[in-house]
Amino acid sequence: LDSESGWKSVTHYYGDDPTYARRAKQSLALLYLKERDYQRAEELFNEFAAINDVEESYKAFGLAGQAIVLNRLGDTQESVEKLVQLWPLRGKLEGEMRYLVETMLNQTRATP
Repeated sequence: LDSESGWKSVTHYYGDDPTYARRAKQSLALLYLKERDYQRAEELFNEFAAINDVEESYKAFGLAGQAIVLNRLGDTQESVEKLVQLWPLRGKLEGEMRYLVETMLNQTRATP
């Protein structure tokens, strides 16, 4: 199932259920990130980051993704700005995204 077509098919099977649709989009964004397709990953992360403040875990996911993409593209200053926005919501990060942010921060600290 960890393929673009697999994640995009979720809405076919679960309709407009927002929980399934958003979880599928999260997985699709992470897939794009793994494949280094930063443009498509960033589009989905932007969508999540724009979600209202009530849905903090999705907003945190979006901000974290934006920070990671910007970091990987070498835009350190913009990445740091996204991390500053993420900081109050950092406890809402889960699983793979939490790991990716921690790894990015550790690598950044280790860089002279």
